[in-house]
Amino acid sequence: MNVNKSEIFSHYSEVLDQLLTHDFFKTYFQAPYSIDESVYVDNIELHCGATRGCIIGYDYDYVVKYDIVGNYCEQEVNIYEAAEDAGLNQYLAEPMYIGTYTKQFQFYSSRQIETEMTWYDYDEEDFNYKFKKIQENLTPCPVIIEIPLYAYPRADELQRGCGYSPESERSARSYIGPLRDKQLCVAASFIEEYGINECYRISDFFLDWDVGDLHLGNVGIINHHFCFIDYAGYHEED
Repeated sequence: MNVNKSEIFSHYSEVLDQLLTHDFFKTYFQAPYSIDESVYVDNIELHCGATRGCIIGYDYDYVVKYDIVGNYCEQEVNIYEAAEDAGLNQYLAEPMYIGTYTKQFQFYSSRQIETEMTWYDYDEEDFNYKFKKIQENLTPCPVIIEIPLYAYPRADELQRGCGYSPESERSARSYIGPLRDKQLCVAASFIEEYGINECYRISDFFLDWDVGDLHLGNVGIINHHFCFIDYAGYHEED
C-alpha cells in the first residue's frame, strides 16, 4: 500500500492537539480506558472497545487506533503480515504503525484526580463541574502524553442482514467456525462475496492465530468489499 504515513500522523497529531485543549482529554489520555459510548467532538468520533480506542475523522480516509490494554495493535500487525504470507491479507484491513504522539504540558496527574472523583463516560459538562470543585486540592505537575498510533483505512459499516443471498445464509448456518461464533451475518456476508472455500481458509488461519470476537462491529466495507477491520482477538486475561 502506497500511503503517506507522515501525513496521516500529522493529521491525527493535530486532532489530538485539538482534543487536548479539553481538561477531560488531558486527564483521559494519561491512562486511556474504555469509554462505553462513542465520544463526538466536532467532526471527530472517539470509539472504544474492550482493548483499544479508535479515533475516526469522518472527513478523512484513515482512522487511528491506540491500545488501552495489552499490545493488540502490534499483534494485529503480526497477524496481517502472516496473512500476507498465506495469501489472505486481501480480507483484512491493513494496519500501519505511523508514530508515537507525544505531548508535554503543565496540568494535574490523573491519579491525583482519581483520588478526588471518578469518571467513566464522556460528559464534558459534568466533568468540568466536578473538576472545578476539586481543582484547589490538586497540585500542578508536568504531564507527558505518549500514544503509539496505528492507522487503518476508514471502513463503512456492514449492515446486519443486508447484502447476502438465502444460499449464503444457508451455507453460513451449516458452517462451524470463528466467523459465526458471534453473529451469523458475518459468516453469511463473507461467503456471499468470497465463497465457502475461502471462508474455511480464513477460518483455519484465524484459529491458528487464536482470533475470535468477530462480531458485526469488527467487520466493515472498504473499497466496496467486505473486510475484517479488527482481528487481534480478545483475551480476558488482559
